[in-house]
Order: sequence, then C-alpha cells, then structure tokens
Amino acid sequence: MRKICFLFLINFCLVVSSLSQDNSKWIKLEADDLSISIPPSYIIDSEKRERNQVFRIIGLQNGVAVELKIFEESDPKRRLGNIAPSETFVNSSLKKGDLIIKRHSSKPKSPNFYESLFLAAKNNFYQLKIVSDKKDVHEIERIMLSIQIDKTPLFAQSQPQFYDEDLVHYKKLSTSPDVIESYDRKNEYSKIKIIKESSKKAPTSIDYREFSKPPIILEKPFAAFRYDLDAFKKGLADMQATQKVTLEITLLANGQFGDIKAYTNVQTPFLDACLKAAQQIKFIPAQKNGLNVDSVYLAFYGFTISGTRITVETPRLCQLSDFYDC
Repeated sequence: MRKICFLFLINFCLVVSSLSQDNSKWIKLEADDLSISIPPSYIIDSEKRERNQVFRIIGLQNGVAVELKIFEESDPKRRLGNIAPSETFVNSSLKKGDLIIKRHSSKPKSPNFYESLFLAAKNNFYQLKIVSDKKDVHEIERIMLSIQIDKTPLFAQSQPQFYDEDLVHYKKLSTSPDVIESYDRKNEYSKIKIIKESSKKAPTSIDYREFSKPPIILEKPFAAFRYDLDAFKKGLADMQATQKVTLEITLLANGQFGDIKAYTNVQTPFLDACLKAAQQIKFIPAQKNGLNVDSVYLAFYGFTISGTRITVETPRLCQLSDFYDC
C-alpha cells in the first residue's frame, strides 16, 4: 500500500490543493537570513498566526513539496533547543555564519525523500521542509541546491546551476485568496452538515475509477482528550463495546470540507473528537479531465484507553493500492 510522505503540514489549516498562484516561472524567495527557490505552484500565508508565525509558503511540483515558515522570536536559539532528535530520521546539526541549524533527513534506505531544517537567526526562527514520495526527482536537487544562508550556498555543488527566477522578498508577498477562504472556513465549521448513521451501514471502501486522479491525503491528524475520572469510569463499558468510528468525508474541489457522514454508535463527546480531528485533514482534491472535482474519503477512527486519558488514534485512511482499490 503506497504511502504519501507529506506529514509536514501539521497544524496547518490550509490545504495544498489551493495552489492557485500557478505561474510558469519559479521564484527565488528571499528572507533576512536565507533564500530558496519555490516552484511555480504555491500558496502564501503572510498573516501573523499562532506561535509568532509571520509567513508561510508551500510550493508543489512533480510530487515534490517545499514549505518555509518564518517566526519572529526574541530568543530563536531557545526555540531551536526545543527541537528534539527524531528516531525516524537522520539527525545532524551545523553552524553557518551566525546561524545555528538542526537537520532531520530521510534515512538512506528510505524510498521517500524528507529534509527538514530548523534555523535560529538573530531575530527570526525558520522551519524549512522538502518532501517527496520519490528520491530521484529533479526538483529535489534544484530546491536543495538553491538554499543560501547569508547569500552563501548551504550545500556544495560541483557545478553551479543558473535558472531564470524572479527574486522576491517574502515581505512583499500577500496572503493567497484561497488561504483567506480556508481560514474563514475553519472558523465556520457550523456550515458543515454532520449526518449520523448507524455503524451497521458503514461503507468499507470507495470506488475511484471515475476520477483521473483520486484525492491524496497529506496529513492524518489525531486528537486526545482528558475526562473526569468518575465520568470516565461510567463510560468505560460503552467505550469498550463501541470503539470504532467511520467518517465519510466530502472533499470539495476547492480544497474545503463538505458534509460528513458519521457511522457510529459511540457517545457524543467521542464522536465530536473524531469530527474535530477529521476537519483538520489536509488533502489534494480528486481530478477529472484535468479539473478538481468533489469526492468522498473514508476515515476509520479507533480509541485507546490508558488511565484517565482517552486518545483518538491516528486514523486509518482509505489509501489506494493500485489507483482504484482501498
């Protein structure tokens, strides 16, 4: 079963499907301490968000995604110190001029490509990620070799490559219209109609043969909740009897969520937990004849119980093994 290695979009309320600024030319994005090449299809969020984020851009081309986040920080080094090593990746660190860098890279035998750089500068903290489900893609090399720290290439190259790119400072870029719509939608979940059905009617698969490209899930969120111990004990028997929730989620062509059918008999608080997690899924819409179209997707949620903590597990999603079958 093919896995898509796009787990970098954690806590991002945007969907990469909204890459509406689709130009024919790459841009050379410049910040105060670094610069990097961004593919023609990209979305921008230049508003101030949580955790002092002041800018975010995601570019996508030929299955390669690049994301840059910029944070204004009074103590960037302290934030960098909170970045823990990951057992999933190869961990390393280096210093380039006045910048301290931590690096998480995909392991040599991994079929996917993953590169994450965390940079602590004087007043800014940068988080840069490049991912692809394949390693032998030209865009990976182009993006990696384009990274410059204080106008000096971060990675050595045998022969410099020169491309026709427009140099743009990040402060001159404005938020993409689709991003504004995404945040507006996030704040208006009440518009999404929730239809409850018996768990006995739950579907187990979706037929995607009518689409030229099925929807692609980029992130699989989960949610955890704490309950009063007495209430927890009273609901324990019910939880053990019904631990599964199946959600049939409508994925709209514009990258937003439509109605959701919930097939379950679980109590309302636990269903609400699943619905909240499901509405944080990041995806690329299905396509038909070259155009984005609406589709549906199945998310299967289960619960684990430990002490007084009830955790909604990362959902098992209806993945495609041969383009048609789940």
